[in-house]
Amino acid sequence: MNKNLYSIKGRKDLPDSRAEFELEISPETVAIHRKEVLQELNSKTEMAGFRRGHIPEKILTQRFGEFRIWEEQARQALSFAITSLFENENISSLGHPDIIITKIAPKEILEAKVTITVLPKIDLPDYKALSREVNATKEKTENVTEKEVDETIENIRKQLSAKDAPDSEKNSASEIAKQDLPELNDAFVQTLGNFKNVEEFKARVKENLMKEKEHRSFEKHRIKLAEKISTSVDFPIPDILIDSELHRMEARFRGDVERMGIKYDDYLAHIKKSADQVRVDWRPDAIKRVKIELILNKIAEKEKLFPDAEKVEAEVNHIMEHNKNADRSRVKSYVESALENDKVFEFLEKQQ
Repeated sequence: MNKNLYSIKGRKDLPDSRAEFELEISPETVAIHRKEVLQELNSKTEMAGFRRGHIPEKILTQRFGEFRIWEEQARQALSFAITSLFENENISSLGHPDIIITKIAPKEILEAKVTITVLPKIDLPDYKALSREVNATKEKTENVTEKEVDETIENIRKQLSAKDAPDSEKNSASEIAKQDLPELNDAFVQTLGNFKNVEEFKARVKENLMKEKEHRSFEKHRIKLAEKISTSVDFPIPDILIDSELHRMEARFRGDVERMGIKYDDYLAHIKKSADQVRVDWRPDAIKRVKIELILNKIAEKEKLFPDAEKVEAEVNHIMEHNKNADRSRVKSYVESALENDKVFEFLEKQQ
């Protein structure tokens, strides 16, 4: 690809992270595609007295007209020119470009306006200093108390009691409280798993509660890091990315609702909102998520924090084993993004 395929007559930056290019393509460049266009028309045209693909050029020209053929040549030339434009100008286009041909005539310069949505320019703040600020105030994970262990075990006993109760009993919280709970002894905990005695069971409950607390603390700290950096910089968020995130949010939430045995439309009727109204409610959160994702990508690019290819492949294979109908390319894109974000956060967490 090279710039000889087109020339840029003008460029204009538009709102919402879009750019408009006015392109000119010489008639000589358009003419290059004549043979290809004629071959394609020949292969698709049925005409009495000729086999498909073997119609003489003169007859094809009479059938379709020079302008129709030139128009097809122009479209192909424009497609190649746009691909070349992206490469030469180092443009990361989001979605498909909007193309308007403003001048077209056989053996004349082809003129067109091409509008594209591009990744916004992000002037990163001093993310290392901001990370140091957040890391300096990192809260220590609180230890699990005996009360928390006892409450968790009591809830387990209540759940098992409710499960074993007859269906005719509606098992409300007050009814469960009145029921005789299973006695907490060695025989009882042995029915719950590979536990020797009550003390070993309590130790495992305490260990699991501690892991939950550490995970919540871990996630909370990462959220603080992301929000500290994202609120320190401002840039336009393209609607195409916001809409894409809203679509993902809706798909995830719809799946969660339906896994509970509830139809999504019934859920919407219950909360007295349409799907569009729900998306409006979610929009601020979608904008925040997209903004953080773009910032993390930019930091990864600047610091060269890319995931290990072998680790990506292993994770993709693991997911595909359990989701055989999944689109492998989408799974790979998801894994690469998740692992890259992990590397960025690990980098930010090390700033002291």
